[in-house]
Amino acid sequence: MTSGLLAFPDFPGYVFVTMHKVPLVTYILSTFALTVAFSCRPAEEKRPSAPRPITLRVAAASDLQPWLGVALESWGKSQTPAIQVETIYGSSHQLATQIRSGAPVDLFLSADRAAVDSLAEQHLIEPDTVRPYAIGRLAILSRKPLLIKNIRDLKEAEFRHLAIASPETAPYGKAAKSALVASGLWDVLESKIVITASVRLAFQNVSDGNAEAGIVSLGHARSAAAGNPDLVVFEIPQNSYPPIVQYLGVVRSKGNSGSAPHADIDRTVRALAEWITGQECAELFRSHDFRKP
Repeated sequence: MTSGLLAFPDFPGYVFVTMHKVPLVTYILSTFALTVAFSCRPAEEKRPSAPRPITLRVAAASDLQPWLGVALESWGKSQTPAIQVETIYGSSHQLATQIRSGAPVDLFLSADRAAVDSLAEQHLIEPDTVRPYAIGRLAILSRKPLLIKNIRDLKEAEFRHLAIASPETAPYGKAAKSALVASGLWDVLESKIVITASVRLAFQNVSDGNAEAGIVSLGHARSAAAGNPDLVVFEIPQNSYPPIVQYLGVVRSKGNSGSAPHADIDRTVRALAEWITGQECAELFRSHDFRKP
């Protein structure tokens, strides 16, 4: 067998290819055998794709700040596969407004029922998921030398500012006004009252020294006083204001949780809602001075 060079005369300057001269029949049979061999190779098995990650976004009332986010993050890490849970805080009224505007939220934890029911009526909350998860408690947080050990002490005490959440929009503000009215103090103290958007902001006014006293959530008050001997806490009797029953609801999916399938998102957020309202989480709420419904 001789060897020769196969040239491409129409493409001058290109490299020639060295070949062996073989009988035509042998070449055809060899080519056919190779074609059959490759066509008969078994197809590679498709590897199952990894589950798409799920991120749940929770909008929570400010009385749950900051401990709830830590608890939800821990819950997410305990799931298989792990789930990322992001928590934002605000007044219930503000959060409901953001959800109406299309904010990417999967679960709404309100400080009252009205905000959740309003969203459910607008078909933004799954109605079968609406349920109570906690009952809030009120306290007076005061800064020394002001010592408030009874709500009626506010009448004679010398101070300039009493911070409360808005009675018009905030559940804790409504409860604070009810307690003051029941004690005959609303009209007496109205000129000293500083209105804030949320109970968390009322608390911050006292903790930052901008107000000498405030009517805030018991959990916020006790947590702050534990690390600051200048702060004094008095729990307002629960029979002096309507119960602050807090409700949650699953927000109807709008593709908020990345690329995970809708069924996976719905199942996961419902599981989180069940955990929050279940017995496993009950002690967690009690440890932060809430009552369970």
